[in-house]
Amino acid sequence: KPPDTIRPYSALDLWEIQQNGIPTLDWLLPGWLVAKDVCIIGGDAGVGKSTTAAVMARSLASGEEWLGITPSRRTPVLYFDEEQGDEMVARLFLQIGGPVPGLNVFSGQGINLTDPNSVERLSETIRSFGPPPVVFLDTVQQTFGVDDANNATKIGAIYGSLFRLRDLTGATFVLLHHISKPPKEEGGGNGRLTIHRLRDSSAHATQASTVWFLQAADPGSVEMFHVKRRGSDKKSLRVTYSRDGDRIE
Repeated sequence: KPPDTIRPYSALDLWEIQQNGIPTLDWLLPGWLVAKDVCIIGGDAGVGKSTTAAVMARSLASGEEWLGITPSRRTPVLYFDEEQGDEMVARLFLQIGGPVPGLNVFSGQGINLTDPNSVERLSETIRSFGPPPVVFLDTVQQTFGVDDANNATKIGAIYGSLFRLRDLTGATFVLLHHISKPPKEEGGGNGRLTIHRLRDSSAHATQASTVWFLQAADPGSVEMFHVKRRGSDKKSLRVTYSRDGDRIE
């Protein structure tokens, strides 16, 4: 760009902040999700990540309670499922209560965050839905598109792309990811999970603004808890599934 079209970076006005106070967090789900978060929900395959995230997505769009938590406002949602296929995705969302205004569900769109054209298409899709939405990407494995999932530099570059997309569109991102098998010294998986159990690169733990884990608890239920949460106390919830395994009570 010509020099006269380049804008300088803007510094924080610490004098004003000192006088008026640090801006409060813009909670979408009080205590759990903040606007412009890049959040990871981690857990074993089959533990209930997609179901929990789908109910959360519907709650954000409708303004209805999510596990006893009332969203601060209704927020458009774009839920991209790149793993299960049209039939399973439609079945899941119909069984948790069906469509509501503002809930937009996509299946098998071929999102690849290493491909600039795919990122630009995602950006245009986000901006076409008006107010900044919450964007769910299910799963990390299917959307990051890296050829070496353990390469911290490559994974970090994907997060850099997500941060730029967040700053451009105002979107909040929720990523679904698997966890690795526990080392032998963890006693076969007993006890609460720790942040290093996110699968693949350690960059997931360092780059995400908040990390939640789902862990099997009593039969028919899971525990969901913060592993990492900037700007708030860490919390936990118990999630109980109905008999058919597709609804959250």
